[in-house]
Amino acid sequence: MSSMRRLTFAVSLAAALAPATRALAQWPPETLTNLQVLDPATPPAEVIAAMRSFTSALGVRCQYCHVYSGDDPDDLTAFEFASDERPAKTKARAMLRMVRTINEELLPEADGELGLRVECETCHRGREHPETLVHLLERELEQNGLEPTIAHYRELRAELYGSGAFDFTAGSLDRVARHALHAGQADRALALTDLNLEFHPDEEFTNLLRAETLLALDRRAEAQLQYQRVLELAPDNAFAAQRLTELTTDPPEDP
Repeated sequence: MSSMRRLTFAVSLAAALAPATRALAQWPPETLTNLQVLDPATPPAEVIAAMRSFTSALGVRCQYCHVYSGDDPDDLTAFEFASDERPAKTKARAMLRMVRTINEELLPEADGELGLRVECETCHRGREHPETLVHLLERELEQNGLEPTIAHYRELRAELYGSGAFDFTAGSLDRVARHALHAGQADRALALTDLNLEFHPDEEFTNLLRAETLLALDRRAEAQLQYQRVLELAPDNAFAAQRLTELTTDPPEDP
């Protein structure tokens, strides 16, 4: 990094941290009260570091969990941190206890050699609710219908692709479309598979799922072409080859 770039970065970083620095000059007090999950003897600086990791993992600010009565969210003196009024604070404590149990009791038994640890970011990845893309889309399909769900998927992909917040690989939409097909909603499954193929045109399973969906809709000629497409992508796909044989073999004549 050149000296000019280093200087620019340093100035930008200082500007970004300035509000928090001003607030921390007035807060915290020497001791904190009403710590129920964290050790009451934890130094305030360590509590602040933990709180910052929580807000970063969930993409929220302090007022998400804490009572706030000021005009400047960077002024920490305007918060009633000891108050338990906000339900989100109670939920956060439950989540912390869950994480502690996983890390101290369950993970060592399951995979102690790797020394893995669960953190807020493990599930939340910058989102308030740790919901998978599959769960979100299926919930929206049920509540809002097909078109709004497809529109929301496009918005989420445009905004969050590459961030790690959601799994935008072909598998997510495949699962939603497959569930719809098994539920007898072939038209919905076809729309979701077509959406998936916009972004993953050469995905073997997605093309196979589209062929199966066309077959369920009794669109046999289109299904035949789709199975051929699968075999172009994966010549050893025995299932697609069998389906294609069934579709291209003339049915026996009635006696």
